[in-house]
This record gives sequence, C-alpha cells and structure tokens, in this order.
Amino acid sequence: NHIGTVIQMMEDNSFIRYVGFATSTNVSHNSVMKTRYQLDTLLEDDMIIKIPNTRNQYLHPLIYWYDSQHLCNVDRYLNIFRPYRTFPNEFRSYFDVKMIQNMTIRKGDFIEDRFGQMQRRMIVELNSQSISKSLLKSFFRWFGSYMIFSPNEVYEKCLSNEELVSETIESSDLIDYRASVMVGHLKGRQYDPVKILSYMKECD
Repeated sequence: NHIGTVIQMMEDNSFIRYVGFATSTNVSHNSVMKTRYQLDTLLEDDMIIKIPNTRNQYLHPLIYWYDSQHLCNVDRYLNIFRPYRTFPNEFRSYFDVKMIQNMTIRKGDFIEDRFGQMQRRMIVELNSQSISKSLLKSFFRWFGSYMIFSPNEVYEKCLSNEELVSETIESSDLIDYRASVMVGHLKGRQYDPVKILSYMKECD
C-alpha cells in the first residue's frame, strides 16, 4: 500500500540505492547484525528511517543485497557493476584493490552471491578496525541497501483478528523484533487465495 511512498523516499534521498522486502531468510536480520556481526552502530536511531504515513513501518539497514524482490534506483544500481570506479576514495585505504574488484558483477552472476557477499565482508571488516561510528555509517550509505521492516508482532495481531496495535513502536526498540514476511514462495495446494484476500482486506 505504501510502495509509492517508498519510491518517493528513494527519489528524495540519494543514499537509498536498494529497498528489499522481508522474506523468511532475513526476518531476523536485525538480530544477526547485532549478535553475529556486532554492528549495533548501524541500528541506531539515525540509521532507521520511518516510512511516512505509516504506523510501524521503517527502512532498516541491510548489510547484504538479496536477489529476492526489491526496489532499486536504476542509475545507482548500475554504479555497482563497476565498483572500483565509484568506490569512495576515503575508504580505498582500508581495502586492497583486489577486494574492491571482487565486487564486480560478471555475466551469469547472482548479485547476492558476489556483490552481496563482498558487501557484508567489507562492512564487517571495516567495523573490526575500530573506526568511528560516523565513518562506518558513511560507508554503509555508499551501499545504500535497506529492508522494509514492520514488526512481526503487529502483523500477527492483524491476521488473528485482534485489535490493531495503535501505539507506535519506538525505533530504538525495533532491534528486538522480527520483521513481518512480505514475500515468499507459494506452497502449492496449501495456498488458499480466498483466505489470503480475506486477510488483506482485514489488514487494509
């Protein structure tokens, strides 16, 4: 319902390059960033962007480009195909040339298998070098990858026909929530379009 708003956010903010949708693979991405990679800095309030005119929907930093459904600015997307040309000069001294070149997308590559892997590796490596928070945040914004995040507890209350949560969850508390799955594979005969449409109407 708010795709147009997100697209406008991308138009208004040049650092937003990619916006993905939560899947069963990345619903716990916040927790993974915090516990596995010690990237709490990227989950601070100034890194989480509230989607206008929504109650509890945000853009959360995503440290990995997934091939699953996403929105992307075409011009900003194309820049990553030759990262050694657009890679910020201020960060070149932290990585060797080969690592930067390894982000290059080759014919037949899946973006997550090459660029996504290198993105996560570089962010984690830079964080391990005891740099300032502002520098790490600036580096992340060059990648500019975000995920639409809606706390799972809110979504489940809607599907169970309980009264919708009326209060807004503070962004600082969001890292303790799992994301609501927004896209996924249909499970054959288990897929009931009538039931799904009924849920959608109730949650509109």
